[in-house]
Amino acid sequence: MKIIKIISKQTYTGKDGKEYHYNNYAVVLPNGKKIQIRPTFVKDYAILDAVAELIDNRNK
Repeated sequence: MKIIKIISKQTYTGKDGKEYHYNNYAVVLPNGKKIQIRPTFVKDYAILDAVAELIDNRNK
């Protein structure tokens, strides 16, 4: 199993008026299935960023 961070092509406008890309985290099982996950606490995003493999779809 591995953890991945997927950056989407789709964007949204934040409260500050800037555009941001959607970020999703998922666990990839040995058979290739992906299960999306979300941390319980805000501080856990930093831990997920440290261990996740990045998949960037912004420029595809």
